Amino acid sequence: MPGGPAFAITAERYRFEGKITVDLAAQMEPHARLQGGGSSFSPDPVEPFVWSTQEGCSRRPPVSWSIVYGLLRDPSDRAYAYTGAGRHAVLKASIPASIHLNGALGYVALHEAPSRLLVRDRTGKVVQDEQLGSRTKELCKPGASSSLMVEQ
Repeated sequence: MPGGPAFAITAERYRFEGKITVDLAAQMEPHARLQGGGSSFSPDPVEPFVWSTQEGCSRRPPVSWSIVYGLLRDPSDRAYAYTGAGRHAVLKASIPASIHLNGALGYVALHEAPSRLLVRDRTGKVVQDEQLGSRTKELCKPGASSSLMVEQ
């Protein structure tokens, strides 16, 4: 994360009540106390981009972050996250074969929560468009408290 803490995205595959489930989670470093975030889904999701966010703030320097991440079902699709600062391409990474998950990991690190997520297929057709509205958090404002605060 430019100007902020490092992060990793982890995947865990397991069987629960006879169904295969995959959990994705963003882990912030160092010493992050996180709540929420994460996504669980079957290995064959219907949506083009099954996503979640992990958000928080570091005190020194004061940096807010929002990590958008999830499964991009078709690796040839292009996904974008929109914030007040503009359009941000969702990056792609391969998923280890041991997870048995079709698609690519999509992720982008932002300095604010996204207001929109858009996915286009290889022809440019919009296949997913989610208007998220204004989700501005004031985690880095003086006097703000949050369990997502990272002590540095």
